[in-house]
Amino acid sequence: MFVVAAVLVLGACSPEETPVDPYQAEIKAARSEATSDFEREVLADGEITDAEFAEARELYGECIEGRGYDYLLKDGMVHVGSRVPAPTDPDEAAAFDKAMDDAHLECEQGTTRALEPLYYAMRDNPNNVDLDEAAAECMVREGFRAPGYSGDDIWADNEVITEEEQDKCLLNAP
Repeated sequence: MFVVAAVLVLGACSPEETPVDPYQAEIKAARSEATSDFEREVLADGEITDAEFAEARELYGECIEGRGYDYLLKDGMVHVGSRVPAPTDPDEAAAFDKAMDDAHLECEQGTTRALEPLYYAMRDNPNNVDLDEAAAECMVREGFRAPGYSGDDIWADNEVITEEEQDKCLLNAP
């Protein structure tokens, strides 16, 4: 009896049963898409700390300012602006906007591009659950929909989801 209990306890601690990181695949993909040593270093340990993400944003800011633009971080978004007024001529304005967009994309490369989506996903959904399925399960659990309702149905029902359903199940998932 003692031997069986000891084997069960030791078996429960075996390395084969170590839980898998829910973002392992995403981190691996981000590492392969990383274009800078900075991004690869941040991703090496499988997490993105607040300090690492702040550093990525700082590097982005240095780059965008070095190209003559200002930026503002607001509500988790980066807003890029010019230090000079936009031209009024439509063709010049289009070229002006394109130059600003190009600067943003170039500065994002190697600083925040591989990190930002993963940082927010890991922070806001640490178990990496399928948010559509979690919302559908909530809709069933709360009695808004019948059993069998799925994450795919959320998208089909987009126009008929009530504010109450949205508040209880869509905005607070997982």
